[in-house]
Amino acid sequence: MSEQSQIVVGVDIGNSGLRIARLFIDDLGQFSPSLAHRSSCSHRWLGPVGRIDWKARAAHEISSSLAAPQYYSDDNAWLDELDRTLSRCIRLTSDCTGESIQPLDCQRLPIHWLVSSVRRDATEVLRAHLAQCALYRSLFVTRSDINMSIDVEFPDRVGVDRLLAAYAAITLFESRPMIVIQAGSAVTVDWVSPQAEFAGGAIVPGVPIMLRLLGQAADGLPHLVGRELIELPNLPGKNTEQAMTCGVSSAMVGGTQHLVARYRSQSSPNVPVILSGGDGPRLAKHVPEPLEVVDHLVLVGLALVAKRALAR
Repeated sequence: MSEQSQIVVGVDIGNSGLRIARLFIDDLGQFSPSLAHRSSCSHRWLGPVGRIDWKARAAHEISSSLAAPQYYSDDNAWLDELDRTLSRCIRLTSDCTGESIQPLDCQRLPIHWLVSSVRRDATEVLRAHLAQCALYRSLFVTRSDINMSIDVEFPDRVGVDRLLAAYAAITLFESRPMIVIQAGSAVTVDWVSPQAEFAGGAIVPGVPIMLRLLGQAADGLPHLVGRELIELPNLPGKNTEQAMTCGVSSAMVGGTQHLVARYRSQSSPNVPVILSGGDGPRLAKHVPEPLEVVDHLVLVGLALVAKRALAR
């Protein structure tokens, strides 16, 4: 199978779930070079993105009005859903490209997998799964696979998702320096130096983490499960659950705004923000321009790593 036609899959395993998509490592004429998702077939680097959500372990946790998790990250049960999700993604992608890919049973397709993970339990489940299929090749990406300078005290301890997001932002945008934000279970607000180095940053608890910590630390508060921020909730909260959601949402937004302001005060008010993650589209309206929102920046980073790795 040629580099142009081979199937390359990216998996972004996060603290609240995973995202999976077919990666494009060449400029395919059928795809718009626009970074915006105007349809399921419009992204230059990615096909349609599927998701699997992790389930909270604490049985007494109360699900909020946000989307509920589905699987335990250390349980093999999510692997069947992973294969079904990948089959749907490949089918939708082949409809866009006009490819004839048969069969759609992923176990019988030669696939090169690239994986970014910040969850060790889910990583081991997926690693064992991929090792059982002779047709699969896999690369669990580390910092050594990313062609980017890293200026921090302990480079090996930086989450690979932060590095991939910065690598994608550096590749896609010419501005230097820049602020790269990944808004998910945690919100990372990272600095890319004028020399295009990943220079570290700040980590803010996201909505799910803050809700969980409140329930654990305060005896009188319920244990809530939350996902991405949909909108800032109305004030005042009329019950304890609403009050908690109001508070953690505002803390996340306010913390991010404060960090962006500090970065810009130390450099220039025109330093751009590159924003991604599940909460990215909602957080965008609260981040001052200049601002670019890019869907699935970690998966884009995986596509860039794949392009370089498979060209060797």
